[in-house]
Amino acid sequence: MSALFLNFEMLSVDNNGYKKSDMVTAMKYVHLDEYMTLEMETMISLGIIDLGVKKDKTSNRRKTVFQLFDKCGSKVGTSLLHDYLLKPLYNVEMIQTRLDTVEAIQMEMGGNWKQSLIKQISDYIRGMPDITKVVRDLQIGNFKGSIWKQLRSFLIIAIRLKDYIESSESLIECDKFKDFVGEFDLECVRKLRQWLEDVIDFESDIDNIRIKVGYDQELEDLRQSYDRMEMSLSNVSKDLGLQVGIEIVIAYIPQFGYLIAIEKEESGGTRVFSGFEHVFSTSTTTYYKNDTMTGMDLEFGDLYTLLRDKEIDILYALKNKLLNSERFNMNAVVKLYPYIGHMDVMICFAKVAKDYSFNKPKICTEEGKQIKIKGSFHPLMKNEQRDFISNDINIKEKKIMVITGPNYSGKSTILTQVGISVYLMQIGCFVPCESAELSIFKNILTRINSLDNISSSQSTFMRDCQQMSNCIYKSDERSLVLIDEFGKGTDVNDGPGLLRSVIEYFLNQHNKGPIVLLSTHMSEIFDDNMIGHNEQVDFKQMKIFLDGNDKFKITFLYQLCSGIARDSMGIYCAFKSGIDKSIVERAQSILDMINRGENIAANFASLSEDETRVIHEADEKIQKFLELNFQEWDSADAERLRIEVLKILQ
Repeated sequence: MSALFLNFEMLSVDNNGYKKSDMVTAMKYVHLDEYMTLEMETMISLGIIDLGVKKDKTSNRRKTVFQLFDKCGSKVGTSLLHDYLLKPLYNVEMIQTRLDTVEAIQMEMGGNWKQSLIKQISDYIRGMPDITKVVRDLQIGNFKGSIWKQLRSFLIIAIRLKDYIESSESLIECDKFKDFVGEFDLECVRKLRQWLEDVIDFESDIDNIRIKVGYDQELEDLRQSYDRMEMSLSNVSKDLGLQVGIEIVIAYIPQFGYLIAIEKEESGGTRVFSGFEHVFSTSTTTYYKNDTMTGMDLEFGDLYTLLRDKEIDILYALKNKLLNSERFNMNAVVKLYPYIGHMDVMICFAKVAKDYSFNKPKICTEEGKQIKIKGSFHPLMKNEQRDFISNDINIKEKKIMVITGPNYSGKSTILTQVGISVYLMQIGCFVPCESAELSIFKNILTRINSLDNISSSQSTFMRDCQQMSNCIYKSDERSLVLIDEFGKGTDVNDGPGLLRSVIEYFLNQHNKGPIVLLSTHMSEIFDDNMIGHNEQVDFKQMKIFLDGNDKFKITFLYQLCSGIARDSMGIYCAFKSGIDKSIVERAQSILDMINRGENIAANFASLSEDETRVIHEADEKIQKFLELNFQEWDSADAERLRIEVLKILQ
């Protein structure tokens, strides 16, 4: 544990003299049974996070769920948001509490966000200083004006937040809002603010901190002496300037006391004045001492330092009072800060859910997992595509859903949006759909490719098999498994065989197996002599519209319906991807030969009429060329020979 603390101290970005005890503010025991197990690879595959996302606005990568929700206004809110998103829940009560809180916030938001109570609360939270950092700065003696102002600002905002929450009948009953008000020691917060404002004048100087006039008599005496000193310095500098005939400045340097400062001549030489003793010179200025300066040393001494030391003593005493008083101290304020972060996250969830038309799901606690979503859509795509087609997903009795369809038809999107919906519910947020009834899952496992999870040292098929192995060995009746196009990238027989075996493995798990969503275009494995129409498998396909007059005109409807799609439309997809039409037409003709059962080798071995005609013409030209007797020709006949050869070629 000591080594861990030391590592925190070494790696901390804000390690400005903090001790280990300052940086580690709390430790708590975490019950892992209360959380979903979600691997990094799954989060990348579903688009929850993207390790390659750039923070600049020029990045063309698709938005992630993290970025969708990254709208917290406070530092503690942003930190807790990461905690929420990285640790989905597996506790029904905790999930329900968060969902109810989001619902209450949305009710309070009403139809006008800008004029709602939630908007006012959100704005106050956004302007709230990081009180934990303020306290750490005070502990190490950082008495900058900004620190005291942040502390006062926090105390003022905290009281206003409490008043706003108590004014709402719905918010006062919500989890973290209720806890915030319950933990709020109003008398303590007011007393801390009073102590601050009794000592520090926050109004007279906006940029700096000043101890209030009259707070400490010794400080007032020093201030008066300092004011007299400034007036005396002004008068003395004028008198000495008239005496020597040039403008002078009086400077105070602790090691030397008060000195006369005179700019050097252009020649750079040191000027000599009667009664002035040369002390030292810089490249531009010469410093002198005289009897007047010695007298000022005796009268005023290091008055500025004394003044500043007295102010620091007062602030130090105030710091000790704020941090260490038995009844009223900063601990009562610091413990409010996490609740503010939780409220910030919940407001973020409610705002995103409202902006993107998410709805509250119902948690299914019945025996046996189920997924029932009406009007499901992908939250990261609907905003990009206004005409995004939503679909209904219903998985209960049949625990395996197989989705077939052409490439580009939306199979992978269905898988990821179901995974995201389950994930969002288990972080306590609403779901992208019209309505949903969802069981909670202990883990989500995926076999889905993404640019981020393909290692350069592994083949695509090897990576696919590793992901599939992970899905098999880590899944149980509490799991959701998403498999996208497993089996491609290898032999045309090996791939379908592996996919069939995987499906059979999950079928044989019966009630001990996970819910599985699987997409593929290998429809041949569902023939009657292989898997066939198994009663435990729900077969779905993605609808398309075919133009009977044009093989290269297909409309994807992106609608999920019952059945098995028998054609992957790979040639059409190649055409849509930009491959030359002549190439895909040739591919189509070869495919037609295969479908008709023709001998492709024999067809490719025979010549077409055009090819036969070209070869015949070439043979005739070669024969005529050979009939020319070059031995009968001499150099004088070169031109006539050239003409004869051209006649043959033409």
